[in-house]
Amino acid sequence: MRWISLVAIAFAALGCGTSNDCAQSADIQLTVAPNGDVTIGEIVSLPVMLSVADGPVKGLNIGSGMDPVSIKNGGSAFILHPDPAPADKYDVSMTVQAFDGSDNLIAIGSESIQAVIKGCNRLTVHLAGLPGNNQSMDLSVPPGSDLAGTMPADMTMCVGGLPDEDNDGRANFCDLCPADSDPTPIDTDGDGLPDACDPDPALSTNTLVYFDPMDVNSGHWSGANAITQSYMNIDTQTVGTTSASNSTDMLPVNVRVQTVIFPTAEHGNGGGDTGIFVGTNANVSQANGAFCGLTWNNGAPDTLDLYKVANGGFSIPVTQQLLTNLQNTSYRIRLTHRAGVWTCEALESGQPAVTVTTTQTPVVTAPLYMSLINDNMGSHFHSVVAETKL
Repeated sequence: MRWISLVAIAFAALGCGTSNDCAQSADIQLTVAPNGDVTIGEIVSLPVMLSVADGPVKGLNIGSGMDPVSIKNGGSAFILHPDPAPADKYDVSMTVQAFDGSDNLIAIGSESIQAVIKGCNRLTVHLAGLPGNNQSMDLSVPPGSDLAGTMPADMTMCVGGLPDEDNDGRANFCDLCPADSDPTPIDTDGDGLPDACDPDPALSTNTLVYFDPMDVNSGHWSGANAITQSYMNIDTQTVGTTSASNSTDMLPVNVRVQTVIFPTAEHGNGGGDTGIFVGTNANVSQANGAFCGLTWNNGAPDTLDLYKVANGGFSIPVTQQLLTNLQNTSYRIRLTHRAGVWTCEALESGQPAVTVTTTQTPVVTAPLYMSLINDNMGSHFHSVVAETKL
């Protein structure tokens, strides 16, 4: 299916978008309606994630130039024109994100309908503001808290929205454990991270400081790495190293960063690794910090390795054998820095956690930055979550 007319007529006002009249056609009238917590004048672009007939999620950007007055008075309407429609009836799901002039994500919303080729097809996406927004990433209040199975009224559109990677009924953008199905989340320690993916579910002094479900390119990660189907794909394609570094979002000195990695490819005959770096500079070659890596050992048992990094130089790692071969196995990995000690942990579903620990030399100071790194490999990175470790 193609949507060839979407960009061409974006922001064309539709009289029937707010009236009782509606043309009988395969077209879908999309209305973007911001909630009261959204500052309309700040919105300059609307990236869209669209899924048709349960097909793959496609990324579009319907651009800038919206009329703030029109938005404020009830929404702005656009036409989605299928060419052709895939069936007489088919499902359409959409997530719309709003960015300001500095490429900060400031609002988001999701909705879905069943469209018919001869009917009145209307889809309204309510944009809800992100508390704290992603400019500072100080998410002491989760974006549309999904905790204890409750959500503020202005975030109810996340129920049934897409993408929903873990199929728990809540869209990734409002699911702080997007890779862990928890239809009724519980936050035992009240730290803002549900128990399903909280490494310390009984430690209330942790605080959520960063969350990215990897649904769209937030503009905070470097490199030309594709964001698709709710993951960032980092692949060296051949022997070599590639990475995505975040120089925008600063982390405190006591912090845990976690991601879910699915290694998909191994390149060359010399082995390779994939994982998380946290250190004093987003440019690893200039940083002090640590690298927590899943290592492919080219036929030997694969391992979890923790490297100390000083001025960009990697030490001999502390290592621990993994329980399963690395390729095509999903691992959650966590890199924690606390009081001068680094801990690197890998957890495969249904298996005991594998952990390595080392003291830090040289000492790191805040702010810290994070990078996702691949060496001679390809991997899918599903979400990044960071919280303080006090």
